[in-house]
Amino acid sequence: MMRVIFSFALLFSMFSIKAQTFNIDQLIGGKWMEYCVVDNDTLSKDKSIEFSAKYMKFTDSFDEEAPQSTSHYYYLSPTIPKTFDFTKVGKKTSGKYIVIYEEFNALYYLEIKVLTKDYLRLYDDVWGNVDESLREDVCYQKYKRVK
Repeated sequence: MMRVIFSFALLFSMFSIKAQTFNIDQLIGGKWMEYCVVDNDTLSKDKSIEFSAKYMKFTDSFDEEAPQSTSHYYYLSPTIPKTFDFTKVGKKTSGKYIVIYEEFNALYYLEIKVLTKDYLRLYDDVWGNVDESLREDVCYQKYKRVK
């Protein structure tokens, strides 16, 4: 009996690990506005992300007269790659990391923590070892779908 229970527990844990994989179709065509929990769950009018098949477009319109917008090649990957693989751009990929190509051959990635039809939560460890008490505010980016 213990062997059967252990087998089911192992099988369940394997399915939970697989559940951490997201499909690029869940992102394509979506527009996401930054979500600020501190300000009574309001959407920021300043920052958004849009996804097409090949490009991830960041817009920061803090300065309404001169909004900043940049587009980068991207793809999804199950692991963090060491180099950017251009052959995966625009392909039907899946994974838990959004791998982004920035200027001057720079590789950048964001980890998808939550992706539903209405909500996107990304983890950005650009700051390195952040004090655990600050990690939620510094490393997590929260977005709500607006399109």
